[in-house]
Parts: sequence; C-alpha cells; structure tokens
Amino acid sequence: MAAEEEQPIAKQDTKKSEGAKVEAVELVGGQKYTLEISGDGNGKITFDAEAGGMIGCAEANGTVQGGKLLLTAFGREFEGNFTSASQATVNYKGIEKPEDTGSAVATLTKC
Repeated sequence: MAAEEEQPIAKQDTKKSEGAKVEAVELVGGQKYTLEISGDGNGKITFDAEAGGMIGCAEANGTVQGGKLLLTAFGREFEGNFTSASQATVNYKGIEKPEDTGSAVATLTKC
C-alpha cells in the first residue's frame, strides 16, 4: 500500500451534534475527490476541491464544511452529515420536482 493511500481521506475531527456522531470532514483545497451518491437517479462526480471546501464542477456545486455536505447535482439538492471520514447520510429533494424526495448514502474518496 502506498503511503499516499494511508493518509486520511480528508481532515477530520469527531464531534457530537444533537446526540448523533458527526465527523467534521473538511476537503483539502486542490485535492481531487470522487463523490458517489447511492440510489436511482443519483450518480458519481469527480472534482478538485477548492478553498473553503467548495465543490465546483460541470456536474455539481456544493460544499463540505464541518462534516456537513450541501450539494446540488443530478437535478436534486442534497443535505446531510458525514458519519465517518468517507460516508455521509443525505436527504434530497428534486429541483424541478419537489415531490422527488428521499435519502441516500454519499461516499467520498480521494483520487
């Protein structure tokens, strides 16, 4: 295993929020990541993190800050919290179809 693979996926710090464990995941600016969201109509994006935890690419816009994920992609708005350094539980609603709601798991990996 390469030393690069042994490094944490993102800077992290565990904190308690309303009784639920939230990993305070922060993206490293300039690092390339992949974010895959489970479920029908969702998918996978690859992006270079920008300063301040910003996600900006042709397929999506959003942020990862303090363990919270906010994302607009796949015609949906996602919001949730990281429960580990690489996984977040998110809820979503459709942008053009607000009745399109549900929950999913978002998996973050460093490329």
